Order: sequence, then structure tokens, then C-alpha cells
Amino acid sequence: MRGIGRSHIKPKSYNHFGLAEPKFDQIMLKTIRSTQEKGFHLTRPKGLAAIGSVLSGVFARSVTPSFARLRTDSNRGFTLLELMIVIGLLAILAVIALPSYSEYVVRTKLRSGTEGLSSFRSVLEQAYQDTRSYRNDADSACRIATYPTDNFSLTCAATSDVLFTLTASSLADVGLGNAGSYVFTINQDGATKTTKFKGGSVNLDYWKYRD
Repeated sequence: MRGIGRSHIKPKSYNHFGLAEPKFDQIMLKTIRSTQEKGFHLTRPKGLAAIGSVLSGVFARSVTPSFARLRTDSNRGFTLLELMIVIGLLAILAVIALPSYSEYVVRTKLRSGTEGLSSFRSVLEQAYQDTRSYRNDADSACRIATYPTDNFSLTCAATSDVLFTLTASSLADVGLGNAGSYVFTINQDGATKTTKFKGGSVNLDYWKYRD
């Protein structure tokens, strides 16, 4: 008699209940006989019901190993290569995002100075309506000498009763470089100028916020 090699051994097949097929058939046969003895009759499903039964078994066999692999993979740690890739992506994002964020913060602080100038001019115009002059009668200085705002020092210079220039000069230690690195002005007609930007002298007929 020829021996049975490993290749001739038929592997066990399991149904979607996790039982070996022969054992499962024995259990089903006992169940059918028991129900027949009690007066019940079991029949095989036909048509769409039979197809649904077969498909449910195939689905259970194919899905269960997938979920088992998923549970196994979820417990697996990160490899050194994966960690290096994540660190590299974070470094790239930092290089791109940090300069943009820094420029945004500077623009916000510069706008606090120019917005202060606009408010200062409005207050001075209201005072002019009462006295018909931007200056004090006693010392010929601006009727309102300064105005509070963040990151800038605001001052007023009146050359006559109807002419004035408001100046916003950046303060030190507010993230805008040295004191006076940024200077903006506005006059009684609403004409705006930028005379210093990033510490350098300029002569622009608008308020500059970025390069």
C-alpha cells in the first residue's frame, strides 16, 4: 500500500459556526432526527433562501479572519521608519507654517497702530467741531496731544488751527524690533503715509503692512 504523503492529507474545512464540517453534519443530523420524532419536519432551504444561506456562510468565513488581522495589527507598535517619516512631515509643516504665522502676528500689531490713528483723527475732528480749531488757544499745541493704543505711541502735531499730522511710532519690546522701526502718519484730510518700515526710511502714500 502506498503511503499517504503530506500532500494527500485533506485539510479540515470549517463552517461559519467554527465547527469542522463532519462534526457539524453530525450535529445537524441529530437535530433533524430529534425534531422529526417530536412531529416537526425540517426541509432544506430552496431558491433565494438557499442562496442567502450559502452567501452568509461564505461572508462569515471571509470576514472573520479580516477582523482577526485587524485586531492583531492594532496591537502592533510603530517602526523606526514610520516614526522618522512622521517627524519629517512635522518638520516640513513647521518650516512652512511658522514664518507665515510670524508675519501674520506682525501685520496684526501694525494694524493696531493704524487703527489707533484713525480713531485719534475721529476724536480730534469731534473736538474741532466745538472750538473750530485743532489747537489749544494757550500753547498752540494739539487740543488732544496723545491717544492710547497697543504696540504704538500716538502723537499729534498741529501747524495751524486747521492743519495737523498724527504719527504712530512702534514701541520697543512688542515684537516689532527697536522703538520707531515702524512709523505711520495721517493728516486732517485723511492722507496716509508710511515713513519707516522694518527700521528703514521709506516714503509711501499708504500704510504698508507687508513686504
